[in-house]
Amino acid sequence: MIRHLPFVCVLAAAPLFAQTQQPAPPPAQSSQPPAVANRPQPIQPSAPVAPDAPVVTVHGVCPEGQKAPADKPDACTIVLTRAQFEGLVASLNVNNTNYPPPALRGFATDYATILALASAGEKAGVEKDP
Repeated sequence: MIRHLPFVCVLAAAPLFAQTQQPAPPPAQSSQPPAVANRPQPIQPSAPVAPDAPVVTVHGVCPEGQKAPADKPDACTIVLTRAQFEGLVASLNVNNTNYPPPALRGFATDYATILALASAGEKAGVEKDP
């Protein structure tokens, strides 16, 4: 058995030596030099929004301490102003990162979704279920 060990090792390593590397495809030609093409594009500032302007509105979710009327359970609405939203983002931003508008939009969408799911869970009594 021991005398067959070198032969088995050679057979096991043969496929590794048989592999050839594929040549890398030529880089795509762009009209800009590579240094300019890799640089992130500056964020275009949008129109200024007043600090008291509503930026996130969630329908069907009641603010804490407020109950929806029995005849209209979806009558409640939560409204976040720009100042409140920026305060929320700042409280979660431990690295002091300047987020681009698409990231802030995604955060606002996810926040509204979490509020809606939490409200639905409370209405279903999930916290009372073991």
